[in-house]
Amino acid sequence: MATLQYFRSQVVSEADFARNYEWDVIFLNPPVSYSGGDTREVSVRCESVIIPGQNIETSGDNIRIGPIRDHAFGVNYGSINCVFLASQDLAEKTFFEDWQREIFSNDFKMKYYDDYVADIMITQYNKDGKGYRVKVFDAFPKTVNQVDLNQTPGEFLRVSVELEYHHWRVQ
Repeated sequence: MATLQYFRSQVVSEADFARNYEWDVIFLNPPVSYSGGDTREVSVRCESVIIPGQNIETSGDNIRIGPIRDHAFGVNYGSINCVFLASQDLAEKTFFEDWQREIFSNDFKMKYYDDYVADIMITQYNKDGKGYRVKVFDAFPKTVNQVDLNQTPGEFLRVSVELEYHHWRVQ
């Protein structure tokens, strides 16, 4: 019972719980510029982002007698999905589309990897202004989704982007 009381006291006092609204995302030296100037403006308009995860690839070891035991042979990472509140001229959508155009030429030949990737910093802050910080390496916008238009008054337009990357590290 003491454990349950301790947990309740932690929740009521809002002790060491992370908040999902105290974060930022910063694009570090993307290959294109943002029409509004600084890419910090794109970062400010980011409504949601995920902290990336990782997956250990395994294979069954069936050369021994008994239950099969999985062993690790690699690591892979999923995409990062972001949603941005759009400015009146859809500069955020244009930013990511321009970035995508750095990936291929006018005749649709792919360009060099190092010429279109950029790093991203995602920080989830705590009460002290510090927190969990992840640097995402070699990212690029894989998908810039369509923007849905409708007749609902007062709704902001949103631009959804799927980012691919090579790996990430806690900073």
